[in-house]
Amino acid sequence: MQNMREYSETTMTSSEFVRRALRMGSRATGTIDAHETHFLSGGFDSPKFVNDLANTCCSVIVAPPFANGFDIYSPTDKTEARIQQRLRDFVANGNSIVVTGGVMSQLFLNRNFLTQLEPVSGNYDDGPFRLNLRFQKATATRGSQFNKLGFDVLKQMGHNVYAIEARSLPPQSRVVFNSMDGGVVVAVIPYCQGFPSQYDNSQSPVAISADRCDYLKAKSRRLGRTRPDQAPCSCGSLVYLGFDYSDFSDMPSDVRRWVKVLRAAAATTWGNGRDQAREDAEVLNNQKNFQ
Repeated sequence: MQNMREYSETTMTSSEFVRRALRMGSRATGTIDAHETHFLSGGFDSPKFVNDLANTCCSVIVAPPFANGFDIYSPTDKTEARIQQRLRDFVANGNSIVVTGGVMSQLFLNRNFLTQLEPVSGNYDDGPFRLNLRFQKATATRGSQFNKLGFDVLKQMGHNVYAIEARSLPPQSRVVFNSMDGGVVVAVIPYCQGFPSQYDNSQSPVAISADRCDYLKAKSRRLGRTRPDQAPCSCGSLVYLGFDYSDFSDMPSDVRRWVKVLRAAAATTWGNGRDQAREDAEVLNNQKNFQ
C-alpha cells in the first residue's frame, strides 16, 4: 500500500474546519469524544465501516481535503483489493461520499471509482460559480438541500477553489455550481454497480453506468422483480466540493457560503425524490440504447 502526499499549509486546519462546519467538535479544543460514533476511526478497513456501514443504506461519509494524501489500494493484493471493493460497494448500496479539496480529491475519485475527472486548464478558474439552472429545474420538486442555500453564487477564494472540466464528468452527473467557462466546483456524480449476469447476485459486482442501471432496474420492475434483493444493480453518489476549507479565522461571508454548501452536500444521496414510475417509462422508451 502506498500513500500519496500533497504539501499544503492547511494540513490540519482544513480537517478542523470541516469538523467545525459540520458541528462535530474540535480536536484542538478537546470537544470531540474519543468514542464519537460520527467519526470513522481506522478508515475503510475499520470494524465500524466493515460491520455497520459498507452493506447498508443510507449513510454519508465526508472526507476533509486529502492534504496528507490517501491510501492507494493495489488490485494485485487480495487484502487491499477487498478494501477498495468494499468502498465501492458502500457507495453503490445507496450511500454517499463527499470529497472536498482539489487535485488529491479528484485523484481519489478517479483511482477508486473509475471516474476520469480533469482539472480545468491551469488548475484555476476565477469564477464566479453560479447555481446551475438545469440542476435547479431538475431537482425543484425533489427536496434538494442545494436549492435551499439562500444564494446562487460562489466565488474563487484566492487559489482555494478547484474546478474540474464539465466534459470529464460521467453521464448523469449533476452539475450544481459552475462558471461561465465550464469549470465545475460542485457536482453530484453517480456510481453504480451491477452483476455480469443480471439476476445472479452470487457473482462479484462490476461498475456500470447510471444509464445502464436505470434501464436494468426499469426492465426488472416491469418483469415483476420488485424486492430489493432482486435488483440487478444499485447506485450511490460521489459529491465533489472543490474547496479546500482553509481555516479563515474571520469567517468572511464567502467562506460561510462554502460551509452551507458542505452541510447541504452532507444531506445528499443519489436518487432522492425520483418519480420512479415516470422515469421507468422514459427509460424503457429508450431501451434500444441498451439492447
